[in-house]
Amino acid sequence: IEEVKKINLHSSLAGWIGIITLLWISSTLISSFRSSLNAIFEIPAKRIFIFYRLTDILLTIVLTILMLVFSYVVPLVNFVLSFLQQFLPDIMQGLIGNAVLIALSLGTSFVLFFFIYFFVPTKRLPLFVSFYSTLLCVAMIEISRNVFAWYISSFSNYGKFYGTYAVLISMAIWIYYSSFILLMSAEIVNFIYTKRQNRKELERMKEFDLAKDSGLEPHAETEIS
Repeated sequence: IEEVKKINLHSSLAGWIGIITLLWISSTLISSFRSSLNAIFEIPAKRIFIFYRLTDILLTIVLTILMLVFSYVVPLVNFVLSFLQQFLPDIMQGLIGNAVLIALSLGTSFVLFFFIYFFVPTKRLPLFVSFYSTLLCVAMIEISRNVFAWYISSFSNYGKFYGTYAVLISMAIWIYYSSFILLMSAEIVNFIYTKRQNRKELERMKEFDLAKDSGLEPHAETEIS
């Protein structure tokens, strides 16, 4: 009984230590994304390590809240659909319900991945890069999700080797490939964006040279460019 009283007496302190430790450890995922995205977009780190770690903890909290909100949105949407479907023809009920759930799933993925691309890197990326990286990532994630589900159900033998731990192994593999897709999407869009910027810069240089050869004044050259 005395030991139980001691535990209850110090439970608040132990709880805060556990929460802080959990946030510190879980923020390493955001830190990994930030380091990888900074490397892809060649963004230098200009502040001390602890500042970025505190930022990663804050982003982890916000991302967790978003995931919790979206997890409650799905049952709410199902409830609304079940209420509205009674006023629709039978042939339309399934189509509308599936379409809304697919749109909700894609929208949720888009918001979460856009959050990562827009807020996680040290420097704000151009909106073009964040938007199209998110689109490409969502499309590739959806394709990979169906392929991975088909692979697990058809060819995977994780259950023979890992038994009940096969679920954890499958989750780990899926997290790995999801992270790979997230970074690869950023790499592809950054390559396209860089090519576009280089092409625009080359066109401006050609227009500048053309204006210079034509004997135009500097202000006229600026208007042309």
